[in-house]
Amino acid sequence: MINARDFNTFLFKTRNIIIKKLLIENLMKEGDLIPYIKEHVMKEKRVKYLAIDESVTENDIKEFESYNIKFVNFDDFYIRAYEFVNEMY
Repeated sequence: MINARDFNTFLFKTRNIIIKKLLIENLMKEGDLIPYIKEHVMKEKRVKYLAIDESVTENDIKEFESYNIKFVNFDDFYIRAYEFVNEMY
């Protein structure tokens, strides 16, 4: 688990890394992560697909899409280990 300030630091320190898919689950529900994602991910076009489990407004989604970031459903990207193993074997 990570708090919002540490998440901001993580995004800043990994600013030279391009991420194809970013899946974020905010378990602590402490602080809004969207501003940090906009600052460090969206404006620098570091992600192709983004999935966040917290509520995101329609305007936010349109803004992400204007930067060619595809906003996808969190549950579509989330891999449940038990289901994955059952499907594979």
